[in-house]
Amino acid sequence: FFFFFFIQYCAVAMVFFRFVVAVFVLALFVNFVLAKDCSVRDFAAAAAALQQHKCRELKVKMSPPLVSVSDESFVGFLDALGADPHVRELELIENGLGDEGVSAIMTALIKRNMDLYGLEIVNNKLTDNGVGELIRFLIKSSALRELTLSSNELTDQGASDIADSLPRQTHEVDFSHNLIGDLGFLSLLQAAGRVMLREIELEGNAVTSDGAVAAADFLLESDDRLREIDLKENDISDDGVIALQAAVAKLMEKGRSLTVKLPHRPKVHRAEKKRAPPRNRSLNWDENKVSEWVKNISPSFEQYGALFQANAVNGAVLTSITDEDLRDVIGIDNPMHRRRILAELRAVLARDEL
Repeated sequence: FFFFFFIQYCAVAMVFFRFVVAVFVLALFVNFVLAKDCSVRDFAAAAAALQQHKCRELKVKMSPPLVSVSDESFVGFLDALGADPHVRELELIENGLGDEGVSAIMTALIKRNMDLYGLEIVNNKLTDNGVGELIRFLIKSSALRELTLSSNELTDQGASDIADSLPRQTHEVDFSHNLIGDLGFLSLLQAAGRVMLREIELEGNAVTSDGAVAAADFLLESDDRLREIDLKENDISDDGVIALQAAVAKLMEKGRSLTVKLPHRPKVHRAEKKRAPPRNRSLNWDENKVSEWVKNISPSFEQYGALFQANAVNGAVLTSITDEDLRDVIGIDNPMHRRRILAELRAVLARDEL
């Protein structure tokens, strides 16, 4: 009797489970069918779209420039965005937001229960001073896959701070047409070892041959998932191009596929020339200067300044420091932080202003 009852119970439970799964799948299907891509030209229309439709993607493009974050239509948009449970991709293009406007929108996004898959802030005069709330959003995010911040005014500092905060599942970042130089580029490469980055777009920035050479060395040492780096329209001369091309060729020999889009390609006879070995250089820095340099790499590196000072590391010692020294002597356990310090050091030694 008990065996028969158990069999009946299992059968009923299975039917109920299938019913629940069917209802869940149907709800997802209905939600997908009803959801739509919403494209508007001002924030008042954006607020209305969020309130009246299930917008899967919201694009606000070429709206009148934002005059004040206290503007009634903009405040209405912020309220609607903060309460919206549907938007998964947000595109803000040519809205004149500035740092204050971007920060206000990030604050609204942080309040949402639903995360974003994609975020675009394009041609909105975003500077390093305005990335604070963006970083808070990135730290909170658990689903963001694509981040586009093209045609803004970000420099190395902003790019480095954002790189340190990228969610692990980020696949693509687009910083095209900003003011990012070698250090910002290397910071993004460093992030690729921590997150799931496949593509880094840096077309039209300020990366130089020094950064390209340092990046080539870094790529050969790294074991990340990068598949494409766009460096078109940067100030990279033949030496940098040759170094990156050689690095890509070596990676291909190891079975890794990486495409690097470069400003130009040198002639074959130039490519066949061997690069001159780097000059032996030393930094004329005292212990305090080294400590400050380390702390300024990233806010999270503040703790390491005292460690370098405690070990009497000056410029001469810094130039020959190794990963083992950083781990066993200085006491930096985080391998990604050690790699970042070494990458920054290579960039410094590549410059002529020592």
